[in-house]
Amino acid sequence: MWKGGPIGCSTNCYHGFDLDTALKGIADAGFEYVELTSVIDYTEHVMPERMTGEDRETLITKLKKYGLSPISLSGHSNLASREGVESFKRRLDFAKDVGITVVNTGPGDVEDSAGRKRFFDFVSEVADYAAATGVTVALETHGELMGSGKASAEIIRTINSPWILINYDTGNVIFYGGVRPEEDIRFALPYLAHIHLKDKRGGTKVWDFPPLGAGEVDFPAIFKILSEEGYEGPISVEIEVLGKDIIPAWLVSDEKGEIVSEEKRRYGPEIVDRALDASMGYLRTLLKHPGRGRKVRGR
Repeated sequence: MWKGGPIGCSTNCYHGFDLDTALKGIADAGFEYVELTSVIDYTEHVMPERMTGEDRETLITKLKKYGLSPISLSGHSNLASREGVESFKRRLDFAKDVGITVVNTGPGDVEDSAGRKRFFDFVSEVADYAAATGVTVALETHGELMGSGKASAEIIRTINSPWILINYDTGNVIFYGGVRPEEDIRFALPYLAHIHLKDKRGGTKVWDFPPLGAGEVDFPAIFKILSEEGYEGPISVEIEVLGKDIIPAWLVSDEKGEIVSEEKRRYGPEIVDRALDASMGYLRTLLKHPGRGRKVRGR
């Protein structure tokens, strides 16, 4: 039995679908915890800048309806710009209001030296705001600057704030950094605030993130390391079924071996349901994780 932190699921798995569809799918798969998603112009499941106090109360009621407790927020913003920093502050405020203690984000537009300078100029302000709200910022292993745990740890040491830590994504470090997460995660361990459980097939820049257990990530080794190190922070399953208009290889055929229609591949929430069912089944076997089991969508 896993004795570490809570294991939930990101609503970003249901990118392209509304929040109710995401919450129902996550709850029906047997998860009890959820990472809400607030990414402008991508997955806008909760948008703090457009929410009133009544809206927040409605959200809390909705989460209770589905039996879900929020453990984190995906609030990716461009921290290399003033506009992005101000948007991110609203996400920290929202997290404080609803009892979330970790907000995930990437560093933003830092592909060149000018962008990196802007990021480092702004990040101390973000750290101060995080301290004031009591909400930890977890920079995700994502992109060129923080494509691995080793690279991310160097950035965190440079920032040197207890309020700016790492969200370690087990699939991203292969996609962006070309490293093995079972080895690379050790560099991030001293700075871990959050983990994205994401499987991966193919090497660097190959968009293929299948259900947990269907890819190349050695999750038994990952959880062994986390157990040995006593990690008790939040963990969130993230399966990016659709993204950048790319259909991953694992969706080429259905369970009967037949080609899945273009329409179903792009628009059917049952595709995500299936991926989460498989992932929860894998976690139950691996960790003896309790789960309620899938209910039929729509009933």
